[in-house]
Formats: sequence, C-alpha cells, structure tokens
Amino acid sequence: MANCNLIFTEFNSIIRLNNSKRKSLMKSRKSLRDKIRKYFKEQKPYEIAPKFNLQGSLPMDTIVENRYLGGARKRGNKKSILL
Repeated sequence: MANCNLIFTEFNSIIRLNNSKRKSLMKSRKSLRDKIRKYFKEQKPYEIAPKFNLQGSLPMDTIVENRYLGGARKRGNKKSILL
C-alpha cells in the first residue's frame, strides 16, 4: 500500500487557512453576533433573542482556502495543485 502521508501533508498546507485569516473570520463572526444581540436588546426587548450554535467548516476545522481568492497562486507556490 502506498504511503501518501507526505503528499497529503503538503496538499493540506496549501489549502489550509492561515492563523491570521482564521482569527479574522472568528472576530467577524463574533462582531455579527454582538450586533444581532444588541439589535434585539434595543429594538425588540420583548421578543425572544436568538441563540447561536457553532456549526460549519470553521469550528469543525475543515475550512479551506479559496483557490481563486488566495490559494496556491497567491502564495507563489511552485507546485500549484489547485490550478
């Protein structure tokens, strides 16, 4: 059986979001949630405030870099797997 661990590790390093982008997305998500909570608190105090659950690719750590917006091309990777 072929050992593809090195190939997969290299591929994963190309498509994985970097930490600054990941932190930026989490900060944006928190900001949007805060705005929604503030709106319900100020504008609709007698309504049931929404609750938020973690779901999707970011908390599951399966989110990947968009190849057209910043994948291997932007990083200048000579092995452009995503093209």
